[in-house]
Amino acid sequence: MKLSFIIPVFNDIEFTRACVSSLQETIGELSYEILIVDDCSETEIANQLRQLESDKIQVIANTQNGGYAYANNVGATYATGDILFLLNNDLLFLPGWIEPMLKAFNDLPTLGIIGNVQIRADDGRVDHMGGFVDLDTTLKHRTSRKTGRKGISEYSKAQYVTGACCAIRRDLYLLLGGFDETFVNGCEDADLCFRLSDLGYKIMVANKSVVKHHVGATRGIENEGNEWNSRIFQARWRHRIAKLAALHWPERYISQVSKRWSAANRKLLWSALLRYLRIKGGPAPIAIENALCELDRREIHWKAKLDSKSDDLIRTEERRANARVFKDSYQIDGLYSGSEHASGVWIRERAVITIPRGTTISESELIGTIDETDPDRPESAGKLGISITVNSADTRVFYPMEPGSFKAVFGKPPVRANTETRIEIELLGVTVSNACAYLGRILQHKSFIPLSIRKRLAKYRLQLKNRRLRIRSLRMNGEEVFDFEKDPTNPINTEYVLRHSELGINLVGWFKAQLGIGESVRLAAKALKAGKLLHQLVPLKVNCLADQGDTTYDNELTDDNPYPINVFHIDAPQCGDIDHHHGDHFRSGKYNVAYWAWELPEFPDQWTRFFDYFDEVWTPSNFARDAIVMKSPLPVITVPHCIDFEEPKGDYREALDLPKDKFLFTFAYDLNSYQERKNPKAAIEAFKLAFAGSDRENDTGLVIKIQSSRNNPDALQELQESLDGIANYYLIDKTLSREAVYGLMQASDAYISLHRSEGFGLTLAESMFLGKPVVSTDWSATTEFVNAGNACPVKYTLKKLERHFGPYAKGQIWADPDPEDAAAHMYRLANDSELALNLGYNARQTIRQRFSPETIGGIYRRRLRAIALW
Repeated sequence: MKLSFIIPVFNDIEFTRACVSSLQETIGELSYEILIVDDCSETEIANQLRQLESDKIQVIANTQNGGYAYANNVGATYATGDILFLLNNDLLFLPGWIEPMLKAFNDLPTLGIIGNVQIRADDGRVDHMGGFVDLDTTLKHRTSRKTGRKGISEYSKAQYVTGACCAIRRDLYLLLGGFDETFVNGCEDADLCFRLSDLGYKIMVANKSVVKHHVGATRGIENEGNEWNSRIFQARWRHRIAKLAALHWPERYISQVSKRWSAANRKLLWSALLRYLRIKGGPAPIAIENALCELDRREIHWKAKLDSKSDDLIRTEERRANARVFKDSYQIDGLYSGSEHASGVWIRERAVITIPRGTTISESELIGTIDETDPDRPESAGKLGISITVNSADTRVFYPMEPGSFKAVFGKPPVRANTETRIEIELLGVTVSNACAYLGRILQHKSFIPLSIRKRLAKYRLQLKNRRLRIRSLRMNGEEVFDFEKDPTNPINTEYVLRHSELGINLVGWFKAQLGIGESVRLAAKALKAGKLLHQLVPLKVNCLADQGDTTYDNELTDDNPYPINVFHIDAPQCGDIDHHHGDHFRSGKYNVAYWAWELPEFPDQWTRFFDYFDEVWTPSNFARDAIVMKSPLPVITVPHCIDFEEPKGDYREALDLPKDKFLFTFAYDLNSYQERKNPKAAIEAFKLAFAGSDRENDTGLVIKIQSSRNNPDALQELQESLDGIANYYLIDKTLSREAVYGLMQASDAYISLHRSEGFGLTLAESMFLGKPVVSTDWSATTEFVNAGNACPVKYTLKKLERHFGPYAKGQIWADPDPEDAAAHMYRLANDSELALNLGYNARQTIRQRFSPETIGGIYRRRLRAIALW
């Protein structure tokens, strides 16, 4: 049998000479070859290496430095021996070292690879005699020899042996492809051993084979390269590592709880004992889960160190990969509000807090207070403490705790981002007082128990001892998750929940369309920005006939919808086209919200089928909500429009060719929104009644601004006919930019809308935002912000529709505003500048306070918080 000794070398000529010399002195008469693989050493050293060549020694020069795995693989291709000895060049071989290793190939038929005992050259201590995966999932050297009744055993099993000195059959090494060259000077030996184990081969150590090792001479110190190797190894052997690490758990757990039996979990203790006593085999599932938690923590460490990712980015990635927004929720059980004089929450016996998936926790902190004993209430006396158990896998005991503030810190809890986190808090020191409280409750009416005993037990029913310990907050990774002191009934930190859930909105609509529903989605975008909520703006692909001239959000539009919530600004009848234009995947797996405006008291029966596309409906007004909710199987929430824009500058009367010397009333509408509902005829009639033939006839004017006349020629003709007889009317028949529309409102003295019904009343709100007095029908959604203190509400009568007008069906009702009442208001405004000024001021205050982007953004935020809590 021929032996091939492979010695990779990179510089270090003196170590190499000593290694080769001691090797040849200890081999004896065996048939062998020594293959020195020069891994691109410096020129002078390479020349000295070549001087070592002989009939037994061959020097192989690599053309590039490929590292330890590469050099050994090169040597193996040149080798001619039956057995390969893979050796470091910093070894010194002692007499008798090789025979025990060779003997193993005869004694052990399923031997895969054999290692030996390596002692430190400087002090003789054992550095390595096989390796194992420790409880913390890292690779460790075994450094103590196992002895039995007959002394040191000849062989011992190992989970891996070091590549510094090991032997393997050449054909088996080549069959496996040798060392994996993905690893560079680290973990290639453990990887080879794990691959051998997968094939059923044994990994053994010859305990009577001893060599000296100049530890660290060629291995070097811990560096980033070692971490890369460890990361690759962990990714490849993750589940094997977890199982091997878990094997150490029973002994470690029993050792821990033996120091404080109060820390023991009965289920875990039983599982550990069965395995420790060899009654049950295999690793405990909870121990495997703990090991996987540790592996996750190490991967997070590598993401920070090797990938240069920030903690926030790492946590964001974990949330996006693992959070299940609509399946998990924050849950609290067993925590009770304190008295009016005590903040925080208290525990009767045990409390449980559940945290959703997607959470990475490096440290948790339970913060609270323990009050002094009340000297007048002896039943409150006694020591207190808590135990915290995370995921039924690890328990920390804090007992006894002194009165005053406390912080119970749980470092490295067994938490994985792909599972929920369950935190159990047990109140310690209350076993007797809780038993007394129980007896006091069940014996209170038992007359056979002496009254004195019942009275004494009754004092414990308040559980005053329990109430002395109060929890104020729970923090994770330094962030407050629950604040029980601020609000015990609603303690969750909204900011944390929204950030953790990645709970953003994909806002979908006609962002470019110059019509009401286009402005609706643009205003929603403004509110989301003001609320600092995660969002994506997605153009709605469903057909839209309106002009597409608004460029406000052109640079932010994208077809992707990455967040879990879709909000569609769309008319109900067009919802059936969403999947056709966006694909089935667009709504799949999302929480889909319809933003619908509806203008009449009853939602059409034929539209109820469109609820099937959504999980929830939002409306701009309570009026619209009340109409929809009566027929909706879904939640219907009012989320008004925000009203906010930069006040126009410049002379828009001149720009729009309007007179500068007249008091102008303005009304603007889209003919596509149905002229019968917008009801311009009533405004025209009121203007005639107010000013025709009056002393103000020549110094007042009526501005009618319309769009979409090309698609509605009959409506345009009807409008023009109704304007006959008015001397001072100004018809603007074109699509204006948003800035120009606001400029028109700014240039006007008052705004009039004698609509029959509105789902919100956007133009009215915008005019009020600019401080303009408005004349408005006192019915439908506009009454939610128009009142006698900030505007001129117009009387009306309700009437049934006598025929269909588009979606507004015969038999529904809407308002018929009183033109005479409107005319009276208009005349007063034109003649009483102080009234107009005061109403305009109040209107401005109403809109800016109630409909600011921040206020409406807060509504979005509260609703998203509620969704996250589900």
